[in-house]
Amino acid sequence: LSVYLRGNHHIAAIESSSDAAWEGRLDISDGSQLSAGQLHLKSGLANIRFKSGALVMLEAPARIDIVSAMRARLLSGKALVEAPDSANGFVVATPHGYVTDHGTRFSVDVGGGEATCEVLEGEISLYHFQTGKKQHLFDQQASVMNSDGINELDLLPSTVVRPPSTRSLLIGTNGKATSIVRDNQRDKLLRPGV
Repeated sequence: LSVYLRGNHHIAAIESSSDAAWEGRLDISDGSQLSAGQLHLKSGLANIRFKSGALVMLEAPARIDIVSAMRARLLSGKALVEAPDSANGFVVATPHGYVTDHGTRFSVDVGGGEATCEVLEGEISLYHFQTGKKQHLFDQQASVMNSDGINELDLLPSTVVRPPSTRSLLIGTNGKATSIVRDNQRDKLLRPGV
C-alpha cells in the first residue's frame, strides 16, 4: 500500500486538486485531512496545505512523505513550495539532502538520481547529507544535489513554476520554458470526436 496515514493527528490537508489520482485505497479528495505518511500522486495536480501554513503544490507523478507541520520528504516528482512567515524554516528533504525555506517560493524536482532546487523568490539553504556541504540560494538561483554533492546551475531550469492560474503551468525544456494549458478546448475544435 503506497498511501498510508499514521495516527489521527492531522498535520496537513488537500487544499485543492485538478485531475488528481492517488495510488492506494484511501479516498483522498479536496478537504481531506492528512496525518504523517506517504502519498503517491499518480496523475494530475494537488495542493497540500500544512498546518504551519506552507503550501506544497505537487505535479504527478510524485511521491511525498508528510513528516510534520514543518517537514516533508519529496521522494520523486516535482513540487512548488510557498512558505509564509508562519512556515519560515519549512524543510523539504530529498534523497541526497534537504532544502530549508527562509521565507520564499521555491521548486524542487526529484528524479534521475538528483534533486534540482530553484528559488523563484526569496532565499533557501541546501544541506547535502554525505558531504555536509551547505549552500544558500537567492532569487533566480538554482542548484542540483546528487550523490557527489551540490552543484550550482548557470541556467535556470524552471522545473516547476505555477502561475496564479491552475489551468496552466510552465515546465523546463532544456533551458527554455514552455506553457501548457490544462483542459484546453482548442484540441476538441481541431479534432472533433477524439
